[in-house]
Amino acid sequence: VGAIATLATVLIRYGVPNLPADAHASPMRELGALLRPQVWLTLAIAGIGFGGMFCVFSYIKPTLIEVSGFGLAQMPMVLSLFGLGGVAGNLVGARLADPALMPTIGGALNHSAFNFVNAIGAWLGGLAIAAGWGWASLGSAGVLLAISGLAVFGVSLVLQPGATGRTVTVLR
Repeated sequence: VGAIATLATVLIRYGVPNLPADAHASPMRELGALLRPQVWLTLAIAGIGFGGMFCVFSYIKPTLIEVSGFGLAQMPMVLSLFGLGGVAGNLVGARLADPALMPTIGGALNHSAFNFVNAIGAWLGGLAIAAGWGWASLGSAGVLLAISGLAVFGVSLVLQPGATGRTVTVLR
């Protein structure tokens, strides 16, 4: 890990252009993005939609053992497949997003939304289990959260000023 981090540091140092800072940049100007509803909708899409994944993944081991019948010895293989699926999804998703990538998305806030929903998804999964609904309920809860994230995306599209049928820009 240390070697990879060192390599990444060297590549960033020599691969990223050294550009002068924007004279008009300031923390308050950046926080001004929070006044736009589209920013909050984007964060909600990430938060609610991925809450479903975290709801299920937080309890993946007992769910796979109790519901799907996997053995403890099979967990590394199943988790590896989950990870490979995530990597493949990121690669494919990035290629699909590149042609219509939004100019700005409040990257740090989006990452914060993911971290926040990691805890919320696990908490909601715990509530479902504590309510006695069983391990299998986690999949349903996850799907419901993912669909809710898509619904927020639909609201975002409807509320986007100047959106056309061909090209939709979620943030300006």
